[in-house]
Amino acid sequence: MFNALRSAHKSAFQRFQVHALLLIALSSAALAGCSGLVTANNGGGSPPPLTISGVQAGTPTTSGFQVSWSTNVAANSSVDYGTTASYGSSAPTNSADASSSSTSSADMTLSTAADTTPPTVPTSLTATAISSSQINLSWTASTDNVGVTGYNVFRGGVKIGTVPGTSFQDSGLSASTSYTYNVSAFDAAGNTSAQSAGASATTQAVSSGPAISGVSVGSITTTGAMVSWTTDVVATTQVEYGTTTAYGSRTTLDSALATSHSVALTGLSTNTLYHYRVRSKNSSGVESISGDFAFQTSSVVDTTPPTIAITAPANGVTVSGSVTVSANASDNVGVASVQFFLDGSNLGSLLIVSPYSVAWNTATASNGAHTLTAQAKDAVGNVGNAVAVNVTAANSTSTATQDFQARCAQPGVIVCQGFDTAAIFSTGFTPSTSNGTVMTQDATTARSGTSAHCVVPAQTGPDACGSFVQPFGQTFGQNSTFYVQYAQKIDANILNQHPANTYFKQQIIASAEGGTCASKELTTVNLYDRGFPGMYSQCGGDTFQIAIPTNDFLLEQGDQTIALGDPVDSGYNCHYQIQNNGPNSCANYPAGVWVTYYYKVQIGTWGSPNSNIYAWRALPNEGYKEFVKITNHTLLNNEAGSGYNIVDLLNYYTSRNGGVSYGSTGNTWYDELIVSTQPIAAPAAPPELP
Repeated sequence: MFNALRSAHKSAFQRFQVHALLLIALSSAALAGCSGLVTANNGGGSPPPLTISGVQAGTPTTSGFQVSWSTNVAANSSVDYGTTASYGSSAPTNSADASSSSTSSADMTLSTAADTTPPTVPTSLTATAISSSQINLSWTASTDNVGVTGYNVFRGGVKIGTVPGTSFQDSGLSASTSYTYNVSAFDAAGNTSAQSAGASATTQAVSSGPAISGVSVGSITTTGAMVSWTTDVVATTQVEYGTTTAYGSRTTLDSALATSHSVALTGLSTNTLYHYRVRSKNSSGVESISGDFAFQTSSVVDTTPPTIAITAPANGVTVSGSVTVSANASDNVGVASVQFFLDGSNLGSLLIVSPYSVAWNTATASNGAHTLTAQAKDAVGNVGNAVAVNVTAANSTSTATQDFQARCAQPGVIVCQGFDTAAIFSTGFTPSTSNGTVMTQDATTARSGTSAHCVVPAQTGPDACGSFVQPFGQTFGQNSTFYVQYAQKIDANILNQHPANTYFKQQIIASAEGGTCASKELTTVNLYDRGFPGMYSQCGGDTFQIAIPTNDFLLEQGDQTIALGDPVDSGYNCHYQIQNNGPNSCANYPAGVWVTYYYKVQIGTWGSPNSNIYAWRALPNEGYKEFVKITNHTLLNNEAGSGYNIVDLLNYYTSRNGGVSYGSTGNTWYDELIVSTQPIAAPAAPPELP
């Protein structure tokens, strides 16, 4: 271990432990014959004996010092050092020739200086609760004149741990409890900083599974049974069963979230006792399991067919538009299914739970006589048939009505409501909670046939004229698509009322089980009372608006590329910043004109950004023009119901003051409501009436 040849030597040492005792030995080596360094004589001679003198060390610091010495001839050198007489380290580390002579000094000792400077105080401490029993901490690193060794972590003033880095996980905590933390830094010499500023967090509440109730079994046969129950929140469906309390069999998990659950058990043994329990997981994946229940399969083969009778429409009546066909069915064991028939062909889908009803769009059938029948089956295949009901279909032949009926007759239509029968106005409309009025049938103003007329008083509370709720007849949940179309006419008086700090709703697509102010709602409103339609979800918490440059938002975004310079105007792009709007930027309400509104809802997975919502409008004799285009959006399902199954037509002002009069009494009309699983064409014919 030797340096370049010289007679005066220095070596510097750094990065020692603070206040460590060091033992040092010096060595030097002279090259035999000084070849290449001194002039050879008569074939060469031996150099004088190598000696070391004047060994001394500079003033030690906390982490190093400098050693110097002299040799009587030019020599390489090295220093052995360490905390014991065995040394263990050398510096620098260069090789000497094998023929070199060498010598070493005696041991010498010295200590590095003591470190008394503490690290700086840690900063930016944060505490985050990640579960009901754990809080994670992080902070910004401290600095030190020598180096930070680690950190002490304190909870409520008591030290709970030491870590080398700038994060800590505190687990084993109590749920729904607040905790306060501080941290301090320390170095190798034991110097400790002051504690950081405190940070607090509250652990999350313990998540509980759904509450299971009403567990029952029915439709017991020799080989099967139907298990039913309810949950307080939407949850999955599964039954565990077997001949002992060990069960051993499970039905296939139904991952669709619902509050009413039923599962058919099949392939059972005759006259055998079975144990069962039900299992449901909420939307967070927390599962609840019921207690044990039991039933015994039948020992007698069931040969009794169900009984069934059509309850609506009545025999011999004349029908038009959309009517409900319903029946009552019963069985000695249990009804497994009901199927309606129109003139011998299936009417609607097979129904497996009551109430047994189906919507019939009479416009899809020819005008004239038709026969309705129904059939009920039990679990073993016994069949009961209802007495036939004869009706006469009589739909309008006017141009506008025929246009509406043609749209209703298209594949996929499940609701066709023309407001053309008096019966619907006695059963389907809800009176106003503010003034007691209700929408009425209007034969003088309609897009076709008759319409639903809403009168909006100048002085009224939030609910201007009640509402009309149209059931879909089926529920659209995850990974499904549906379409809604309706016509509306709004007069100038409504558009000029301008009640303070509120604006009217036009319609709400929602879940009957979850309500119309919920996570699943899709609401159309007179946005900010600015005279054009906009949409939101989550009871107003999820606004369908898109941020664009220049501190602006697209309140309507039918052609989003316009904001980025695309000159093709294929829809409405209505800006929040009014100065950015042109004369045709917004889908402004035209006073006294029938407008058809059309919606397409593509549901992805609840809670994931993969759903799409589109909305168009069509003015008389015009095609659709888009005003809402919200893609890759997150739709939620945080309450009862597994999806969308109603549309609510209403004129409702959330904060309207019933003690103040605004403008003059106004009027709005609704007509031609269609719900479908397939696209719906825009009206081809002009309105029938003003």
